[in-house]
Amino acid sequence: MEKICSKCNKNSAATGHKLCAVCGEYRRAKSKEIRSKEGICHSCGKRPSEETRKYCAIGRSVSLMAQRKRREEAHKVGICVRCFQKKAEEGLKRCRECLSDITINLNARIRELRLKILEAYGGKCSCCGEDSKYFLTIDHVNGGGYKERKILKSNLVFYSSIVDRNFPHDYQVLCWNCNCARQMNSGI
Repeated sequence: MEKICSKCNKNSAATGHKLCAVCGEYRRAKSKEIRSKEGICHSCGKRPSEETRKYCAIGRSVSLMAQRKRREEAHKVGICVRCFQKKAEEGLKRCRECLSDITINLNARIRELRLKILEAYGGKCSCCGEDSKYFLTIDHVNGGGYKERKILKSNLVFYSSIVDRNFPHDYQVLCWNCNCARQMNSGI
């Protein structure tokens, strides 16, 4: 026998719950809104140790476990694990729109990090003085760029590692032509 939502008396209640998905989501949103205004943990209702946090340490772990469980359940039934609304793409965990959003945000983050790094290393080619951002590259002063990129796998990880290490002196900015010429002439 199917259980009916105890709040709206219209929709069927979610498995193991008294409320339907719509009413349950409304209740969660309202609860978070109230707790945010009062500055208490969204999960357990206690005050977090830092003012900037929404969860205390216990509430954070409980919240993460609940999110993980919700995503696993959505994935099992073929629903997007990001928006929980649309059908996930074949063989993937996200819908087309969420994949597109993620790609756009990721590309913006990569561009932002790249520009930050170029500015930190002078913003122009250290060989010829070219300053057009479109032509500038990040060169490994002592070589070994191929090996490092193979280990780090992506531009995001590579750029993040440079920023995290506070712009080490192992890198310099070269334009594409100078970088290629340096490679062809064995680092000269």
